[in-house]
Amino acid sequence: EIFSFMVYSTTREDFLTYVIRCKEDLEAAFTGIYYEPVYEIEDLALTTYERAGMNKGTLIHVTHKGADDVSDR
Repeated sequence: EIFSFMVYSTTREDFLTYVIRCKEDLEAAFTGIYYEPVYEIEDLALTTYERAGMNKGTLIHVTHKGADDVSDR
């Protein structure tokens, strides 16, 4: 199934969007975000996403915390 993969880039101050159609697309997306700096502000991408009014499909919020430490949103 085709899906979009988005990550917030602090360097570009915008979301990078990758359309994933196959394994190679996913590898390219991970390669593209590998060198992005980590966020200094906790929940920056999630907060920016919500403030932009973007429609949510399935949202995976990746943090440095364990599953027990993440609040439900």
